[in-house]
Amino acid sequence: MFIANAAHPDDVHKSLRDQSNTRMQASLDILHEVCLSQKLIGSDDFSLPTIAALLKKRKGPSYQTLRNKNPQGDRYRTLIEVWSRFSGGSMKKPIGSFEPPSMTILQKIPDPAVRGIVGSIIAENTRLKGEIHVLRQKVDYVIDRRPVQRIQQDDNGRVRTVNGRLVFRPGFATAIRKILQTHK
Repeated sequence: MFIANAAHPDDVHKSLRDQSNTRMQASLDILHEVCLSQKLIGSDDFSLPTIAALLKKRKGPSYQTLRNKNPQGDRYRTLIEVWSRFSGGSMKKPIGSFEPPSMTILQKIPDPAVRGIVGSIIAENTRLKGEIHVLRQKVDYVIDRRPVQRIQQDDNGRVRTVNGRLVFRPGFATAIRKILQTHK
């Protein structure tokens, strides 16, 4: 849908509303309010992920709905694009807008030596958390739910269950006893 560069968002909103059913009109109204609030707070971030996150709080259209390559998705993106141009913002996510909390902490430390030490500790902590995450994914927990069987040893060093089933061959218990005695 082509909209002139100088179009006011209210005019575009009204035009899109006139072409839509009741449900779509409600969604466009929520989107219009979200974009207006972005303008009022002075934000220039009109990227789809940001707008979708704000819409989610107000039970508006989802991120996927905004991205859809159909007439409904086109209408949503058109309104966002007009608001973006009108506000002097961008529909692309600002680069470097995310700063990890560790950087905020480091910036508050005035002494460069202490800042370096704390930075290395934070880096090691992050690395170890990553390793823990990898290890947790590779662990398979196997719980043995077989009933516990009582065992006994005979004179030849065989180990049998109380029911008489052979668990270990003759000499096994004797060999284990000798190994344990030599490694005391």
